[in-house]
Amino acid sequence: MSSLVVDLQKKLISPGIKTSDILREAYVLATKLEITEFQEWIYSELNGYKAQGKIPEYRSIRGTLRAWNPYHGWQPVICANTELEDKLRSQRVGQSIPEIEDLLSRSKNDGLTMVMPGSFSKLLEIPTEVRLNISESQVVNIIESAKNILLEWSLKLEKDGIRGNDYIFSEEEVKIATDNRYTVNYFMGNVTNSQIQQDTSGSLQSYSNISIDVAKAKSIMELLANNITALNLDDNLKEMLALQIKAVNAELASAQPKNNIIIESLCSIRNILEGIAGSLIASGIIYEIHKLLLH
Repeated sequence: MSSLVVDLQKKLISPGIKTSDILREAYVLATKLEITEFQEWIYSELNGYKAQGKIPEYRSIRGTLRAWNPYHGWQPVICANTELEDKLRSQRVGQSIPEIEDLLSRSKNDGLTMVMPGSFSKLLEIPTEVRLNISESQVVNIIESAKNILLEWSLKLEKDGIRGNDYIFSEEEVKIATDNRYTVNYFMGNVTNSQIQQDTSGSLQSYSNISIDVAKAKSIMELLANNITALNLDDNLKEMLALQIKAVNAELASAQPKNNIIIESLCSIRNILEGIAGSLIASGIIYEIHKLLLH
């Protein structure tokens, strides 16, 4: 006789099985075992999070803000208030796992976009549409996090003697589940009502329509590398800066550079340099990055 719990574990570690299908099977287990918290969590994962403030921490993503320029297309948002920009770049995704799987299945590895509410335009004082470009890997992490929670839960059920056979749990197993507290380990937080969107043409919005002046970017990276020791940075920031330079140079040397990685790293470099007070070198490099991103 097959064990429901062990079968669930096998599917969680097997490639090629959709997470949405695994969640549905887990929902059956949670319902039969009368584990209310997991019922509610799985239901939200399958149907989306409807209420603000209920989206778990592992659904947090971080991206690059872009605004629509009718003359130059989608352009990076350069915000004078870096603290505000940092907050706006960090959002949570409330869409269902089935929706996310569908978006990923049609993605071209160029990243996804989150259409921001009109209130973001007002905060940034930009009278146009604002989007948040995010990497595909961050969205994949949402799915993987949900699977990890299910795996830990199923292992705990088995350890407590709850296995199930032929989609039936014994009265003793149900009692064990009732007597024990099985909680979903995630954190609640404030969220916006943003959703990952497809663009109006019916395909995923990607970074591929943003061009980067490779020669100019290489020049900036060379300038930065030559002056990194002269910048007044502590060891941690210096290491972070070196990693971002390495990331940009790796993409610039590639046959097909990924603009999203270059732009994200340039924005990170800019943010680090903005924390250096009174440095002419840092100010000059920030200016060059600003010109490059607005090209």
